[in-house]
Amino acid sequence: MSTSTSVPVGTADIGHSPGFAIAHRRVAGTLLILGAFLLAAGNALHPVDADPSATSRLIIAGASAWVPVHLMLAVGFLVIAAGVVTLVATFRIGAAQAVGRVAGIAALAGGTLLFAVFGGLDGYAMSSLAGRGAAGIEPAVIAVDAVDTGLAAMGTLALLGLAMLLLGSAVRMDRGLPAWVGWTALFLGVGGTVTGVALVNVGATDTTINVLLRPVGLATTLFFLALGVTLWRLRRLEPGLSGRGAAARTPSRPGPRPRCGRGSTCSIVARTHRGHG
Repeated sequence: MSTSTSVPVGTADIGHSPGFAIAHRRVAGTLLILGAFLLAAGNALHPVDADPSATSRLIIAGASAWVPVHLMLAVGFLVIAAGVVTLVATFRIGAAQAVGRVAGIAALAGGTLLFAVFGGLDGYAMSSLAGRGAAGIEPAVIAVDAVDTGLAAMGTLALLGLAMLLLGSAVRMDRGLPAWVGWTALFLGVGGTVTGVALVNVGATDTTINVLLRPVGLATTLFFLALGVTLWRLRRLEPGLSGRGAAARTPSRPGPRPRCGRGSTCSIVARTHRGHG
């Protein structure tokens, strides 16, 4: 005689309570929306120069808004990374959880690098060199620009490339968010990877900055903004379930028990049972 343990459908592989998932989705949505606004505002206020060379950047680094704008961008990248880390904590399926954790690590690493680049090198170092004048500091400017470009390339590869590819894959495996989230993250991850590789091999040129980095960065910013809004709209759904997946996994309620009419089979059986009792 075999025994089996019945587990309610739709609860065996969730792994988190509804309150846990709702709270994390709210926090993740808030962080992603805030980070997207910081990045959008920072890019809108950033002085634009068609020539991305170190000398040209040194000239515009003397602007009064240079440091606040880059601090805004630096904090925005870090907040976005924190939002991704918070979001992947809600994934319920084992494979999605594992891939999501790696995505969170990549996002945190990339966000930290970009925080250091935009806050420390672009924001402070370039502004400090600009305040000393151009005479005799060209070697220092070139050195800072080289380190800036290298770290920015690694941060782009980690956050806009690897983290987005892994996030898209984890979302597709978990199926707890709308399908467009996973596919869009994968598409943007390819663009981020190409941009990062181009920065590593070519450096900061007009093509890598204005043709690749800025469009990919803008598209990724809009994606995180839309994802943040989506997370707030989905906050009442069961964790890890949405759409057709939720309908498929929701256990059906038993219908009302049929009544025994006079002369029916169940009525005859009931009377026979009482007679033998």
